[in-house]
Amino acid sequence: MEYKYIIKTPQKTHRLIIIFAGWSTRPDFYRNLQADGWDIVVVYDYSTLDLDLSFMEGYSTVFVIAWSLGVAAASHLATSPLFAERISAAFAVNGTIYPSDDLYGIPTNIYESTRAGLNARNLLKFTKRMGCTVSKDGISLSVTISAEAATSPAEETFIPDFDKMAWELENIRDNATRGNLPWKRAYISDADRIFPPANMSRYWSEYQPVTQIVNIQTPHYVNLQNVIEDVTPNYSKIAGRFRKALPTYDDNASAQRIIVDTLIGMFPQADIVKGARLLEIGSGSGLLTRVLGKALHPSQATFIDLYPTPTFGIAPDEKYIVGDAEKYIREFDDNQFEVIASASTIQWFADPDSFFRLSARILTPDGILLCSSFLPGNLAELDNSRPAPLLYRSEEELRDMLGKYFNNIEIKSAPIVLHFPTRRQLMMHLKLTGVGGGGTSRENIVKQSYSNTPQSSISAPNDFTLTYSPVYIIASSPRK
Repeated sequence: MEYKYIIKTPQKTHRLIIIFAGWSTRPDFYRNLQADGWDIVVVYDYSTLDLDLSFMEGYSTVFVIAWSLGVAAASHLATSPLFAERISAAFAVNGTIYPSDDLYGIPTNIYESTRAGLNARNLLKFTKRMGCTVSKDGISLSVTISAEAATSPAEETFIPDFDKMAWELENIRDNATRGNLPWKRAYISDADRIFPPANMSRYWSEYQPVTQIVNIQTPHYVNLQNVIEDVTPNYSKIAGRFRKALPTYDDNASAQRIIVDTLIGMFPQADIVKGARLLEIGSGSGLLTRVLGKALHPSQATFIDLYPTPTFGIAPDEKYIVGDAEKYIREFDDNQFEVIASASTIQWFADPDSFFRLSARILTPDGILLCSSFLPGNLAELDNSRPAPLLYRSEEELRDMLGKYFNNIEIKSAPIVLHFPTRRQLMMHLKLTGVGGGGTSRENIVKQSYSNTPQSSISAPNDFTLTYSPVYIIASSPRK
């Protein structure tokens, strides 16, 4: 295997996306991909299955997005602990770890006929089935993603070596071993003409631990930019919506107020250290902040959020940081805080495991982490219309992460169901609280989600619901 950077940010970043390319594509095919705050590397050429992993040095959060036979290539590398242990999350797009298999992969007869009969004409047919258009000029092939498959066409011109390409198919079929990666989500195209959707659904529905399956309506080729936007939060959009909702948030955040009350109720009075140094992440309008101020009377308070927040005045010494908390938490000294608190924020984090690890480092030996997030199924009423839900971690996953860094852990959860008499009031709740972050407009999501609601019931009471699925965490005695 080989690799090539297609995005390397001028400012050093700790986040990396590794794209495992589909067979017959090269790095230029992916050149329009981008992700704010992430470097992007493309791994390609499966004529050998070894890879120099030195490019991964310096990154603490690494996502794998593997397309087609790239899923098997990524799985092969996972047999190396040097690779597997560095991966924070992995996402499969129209592929499984079985390149050729009648139950779980490309049917063996189709795979073999493609390999054995590879020539310019058959490659042209394969690429069309993949969902791309191809023009042939002599022995040079120009591959262009069709308008139906991508919003920003990418082009790649290369002279194919058919013997080498056939060997890639044989090599990855016969020599790829199967290691374990944290596959969080599998995208399956209903119109895939390369990997049978039934085979992919069969494999990923049986995969353990459970992988979320997202069904999409595309050919085998998927615009990977959409996948990147699904799995990496757009912080500028998130900040914009919450900043806009700041004047109306407190009066409309009924679920969030319940979350704050429940969270602070987990804080045993005996553990409250008066005059503690406090770090709050995602302080927003100050719902949690004000309660913490009364309980702790902190001597110092540091606040991090994506946008400028009000001045809270709960400590004689306060510092306000506008930016990415996952970045800034790395810059604090060891043992700097007695308390780290966060309500309804860490669900946006790309790498909560890293956040927990760094929190344990910057807390004092008797320090406390108090935070809430959301579980899979949060706002499930909107799932049919948004491209994909946030990458919510399960209670078990959160417990496993925290157990590596804290001695004492308490986690609990309970759903909060809000009822709205009309669709408009539901939309207003989302707008006035900023809930939903970035991506598709709330109005379109809500309209599509409730498109099957009978007109006669539009004004009936309690017809429209939103179900929040908060999870509450208190962790203490960091492992040093």
